[in-house]
Amino acid sequence: MAPELAAGSRLAQAASDLFSFGVLAYELLTGDLPFSEPPILQVIANKGVLTCEPLAKRCPDLHPALIAALERCLAVDPATRPTAHDLASALGA
Repeated sequence: MAPELAAGSRLAQAASDLFSFGVLAYELLTGDLPFSEPPILQVIANKGVLTCEPLAKRCPDLHPALIAALERCLAVDPATRPTAHDLASALGA
């Protein structure tokens, strides 16, 4: 679940779905979940910080634009996540 949803489902937006996509993509590409605990709990415990092992380190052969877009999907701040159009462009690269 996207971190912003900790404050309620009324904050759900397209960026929340992109966060979920980023989690699924990370797991499919690496075989591991990006976070050791639910993102909401990690953000609360770490005062707004959400960390995972960089995708570039786990999958160095991926196109850099794709890595950047997928890592942006996992951002705590929904405003810094890519748009669906930006993500589709990166996936096409």
